[in-house]
Amino acid sequence: MLSLPAIQQLHDGFPGAAFTLVCGAWNRELALASGLFDRVVCLNVLPEHSGDNEGVCFQPQEFAALDLPQFDVAVDLRVAPDTRFLLGHVRARFKAGFYSPNMPDDMRVVLPAIVAWDDCSKGLHNRTLLTLLTSAVLAEYRAVESSQRQVRRIASTSLPKIPLPRSSGPLVGVNVGAGSGFKEWPLERFVLLVRQLIQDYTATIVLFGSQRQSQANRAVVDTLPVEQVLDYSGRLSLVQFSTVVNDLDLYIGNDTGTTHIAAATGRPTICLFSDRASFTQFQPTGPQVTTIHADYRGMSSIGVDDVYDEATVMLRAALRNLKQH
Repeated sequence: MLSLPAIQQLHDGFPGAAFTLVCGAWNRELALASGLFDRVVCLNVLPEHSGDNEGVCFQPQEFAALDLPQFDVAVDLRVAPDTRFLLGHVRARFKAGFYSPNMPDDMRVVLPAIVAWDDCSKGLHNRTLLTLLTSAVLAEYRAVESSQRQVRRIASTSLPKIPLPRSSGPLVGVNVGAGSGFKEWPLERFVLLVRQLIQDYTATIVLFGSQRQSQANRAVVDTLPVEQVLDYSGRLSLVQFSTVVNDLDLYIGNDTGTTHIAAATGRPTICLFSDRASFTQFQPTGPQVTTIHADYRGMSSIGVDDVYDEATVMLRAALRNLKQH
């Protein structure tokens, strides 16, 4: 009952969206009668009587059997931290909830969990907490859309267009650098990756980066067939990069400015993300961005095959389009 205003707020913010509710079986009739849900799915994770203190009862196979689709947005509207792990079993581009130690790593909106016994919770109704969460979901979702509009506006400036020559294969943009060394994937792995893309897909590799990265890019260029690589390092401003990124079929880079621009334009983008940076704060956002996370061992924990496999998936559509044209 306390969550209904928050759910109504999501309805108002996402008109025309289809809503699926996962809830305990005892709430099904009420949920359907509310008229807020297109589908109500029952999963008894918590006891019907909260005072029974039985804790969470979860069977992964039962959840998988629900056969839930890929969602655009998934929100856990429980303030208590015990159910946040469920979002790790949901396929969604955008996940939100209150902080919990067991929440998945790919959360997009996380608010502090203020529980009843915290002094700061005095006068703060649970219903208010839930509407704060859904307000944050709407604000962040709109911010992503706004970022995309702003990048498109920048890209439409009157700067002379810098055409990228196209061969028979896809154009793959690469930036091997980042603002900090701990964010950089090992250079020799970039070399192995782009060699494989050239060999398997006849890809043309377009290298980007600042003037400082020219030496690192030269180390990449020297190992590749000259006709399959273009080095634009030190030659383009960020505004100029935003005007040419739409010519790419795929962009691959570390957590740095060009990666965020590529992701925001909607180009297929792979971001290699350091374990020492905050993903929730600095992740690139866009409709076709995949982030590959380093573990505690640092950027060297990301294997060439990890990136190549994802690149293969993201290039399929580009290759189909090339054949059609």
